[in-house]
Amino acid sequence: MRNAFAVVVCLVLLAVTGCSIFGGLDQPAELSRIAGWGGRAVNSADAFRFVVVSDRTGGHQPGAWAEAVEQINRLKPDFVVSIGDLIEGYTANEETVRQEWEEFDAVTRQLDAPFFYCAGNHDVGDAVPRKFFTELHGVDGKAYYSFDYRGCHFVVLDSEALIRATAAIAPAQWSWLQADLAAAANAQHVFILEHHPLYKGPEWKRLRAMLDPAKTTIFSGHWHRLSYDTEDGVPYYVLAPTATKSGQDRQAGRFLSFVHVVVSDGKPTISIIPVGEVLRHDFIDRSLTDLVDELARATVLTATTRAGGTVTLKLANPTDVEGQYTLTWAASAGWFADGVPAPEQLTLAAGQSTERDYEIKPSEGGATGPVLTIDYKIYRDEKTADTTRKFTLPVIVTLDAYRLDDVTIDGKLDEWTALAGHFSGSSDRITYNPQGWSGPEDCSMVTRVAYDDKAIYLAVEVTDDVLISDAGQIWYKDGLEIFWDPRPQGERSAAFQGICRQVVIPISAGPSEPMDIFTNPDDAVLQSALQWTVLPRESGYVLELGIPLSAVAEGFVALPGKTLYLEVVANDKDAPGPKAVTSCVVLSDTHEASRRTSGYARVTFR
Repeated sequence: MRNAFAVVVCLVLLAVTGCSIFGGLDQPAELSRIAGWGGRAVNSADAFRFVVVSDRTGGHQPGAWAEAVEQINRLKPDFVVSIGDLIEGYTANEETVRQEWEEFDAVTRQLDAPFFYCAGNHDVGDAVPRKFFTELHGVDGKAYYSFDYRGCHFVVLDSEALIRATAAIAPAQWSWLQADLAAAANAQHVFILEHHPLYKGPEWKRLRAMLDPAKTTIFSGHWHRLSYDTEDGVPYYVLAPTATKSGQDRQAGRFLSFVHVVVSDGKPTISIIPVGEVLRHDFIDRSLTDLVDELARATVLTATTRAGGTVTLKLANPTDVEGQYTLTWAASAGWFADGVPAPEQLTLAAGQSTERDYEIKPSEGGATGPVLTIDYKIYRDEKTADTTRKFTLPVIVTLDAYRLDDVTIDGKLDEWTALAGHFSGSSDRITYNPQGWSGPEDCSMVTRVAYDDKAIYLAVEVTDDVLISDAGQIWYKDGLEIFWDPRPQGERSAAFQGICRQVVIPISAGPSEPMDIFTNPDDAVLQSALQWTVLPRESGYVLELGIPLSAVAEGFVALPGKTLYLEVVANDKDAPGPKAVTSCVVLSDTHEASRRTSGYARVTFR
């Protein structure tokens, strides 16, 4: 007991002082003491990383080499090796070759790691380019050389001289290579860097005889197409280019890329990394994405009705930077009086706004409204952020609300009989899980709206063949969701925010089961102010709801000619259990009424 007590005291003291009971950890294997891992270290203590870059020329792509350099720097390799074709070459003009090397070397010097040059046919294919290469980047006046690093041996070949059997170079290179590889017999691994894939020519038999396939890897290029195989047991890579104008077809191996190699215990792990896919840590800059989201939130597309008319797109830039917009409509020509609008690009300065009006023709019920895609983009401090939003033109329902005195919230609806109701029970009113809806008998509703000096009243008669109340969340039970947006038309945005409200009233399975309502935002005052009754009927139920005018919005008054925007959603769950999906029957536009208000029905007080 005394020893156990001492251990507990030590642990408490360590927790209080902030000290680690594990001490400093220096090796990966030691992490198993706290990480629950009992394997061997992933990498040996002398592990290292290097990058192999491939062709830049044969038609280099402006800017691609600089992009690759920036991304390689993010990987922090020990060094970078190339496999040739670094300048365009193939000219006797010394000034041209000098300028090409100056251009290439200026970018390459931006690497944070040593760079090893390899000669390709563009680099040494003629006398003048070869002269410059050996003077600028050769080793001891030659375009072939080798070096050792952490137990591995690297051989850089002048494959142009080998395939051409250049008398002044090839015999000496073969002799050198034989001796070099023999001297490196104890190396953990040998990497051969060559421009041309020598396995396709007569040189391969001679080279293969010098190699131990168990510890050799060969990298080549020239063909501008990635491929891999073992040639006579030797792992052999032909790399895609790093910075040329070659076509982009990843499945065919034609795409800009470089190679990342991790060597541990003399064994390489090789990964192909497409140029453009090593992302900066601040690739997604939250301050910029917040700004571009502000552009999207400031967009308003007003609604139309089946009668058609003018709809307005309102664009505003509330940010402190310039915003760019691309507008693209997708619709049948029958929606627009002047045909589908052509794509449009525009720019708004900080604080600027603009509007576009579109004339919409009358439409039949059930037709899918036009879709407007807006691409937003902003720039700041050489960074960019963009986003895309799709806006379906809301084709909303219109309702008249008549004055109705002496409403009793009892669910019997005797006083409502003179008021016409709006029926929702066609397939275009099923906006979530439409495959789960079998027809109006499955779920449909009739909605009526009335008012007096104290409140706005809703009477919703729901046809529902089976009532299910078991669900983890209130909106996945059978029941009704009521939304309203009391903002005047000129102050409305598409977002559910500010004084917009949502009320969810689930239907209980039995008379003894309590029915707790939900409001969004959560508002106990609103919940207590509401008057509501749910009365079961055969194959359905009736909701009668009274919303005091003060609960609609502060200072709200229902006057003839005034409007209020309203959405009603009937949630219909047809089977018990968590996997049963709820369908939604909507009054006007969408089940996503808690996100956007532009599709709410327009209620006009009469």
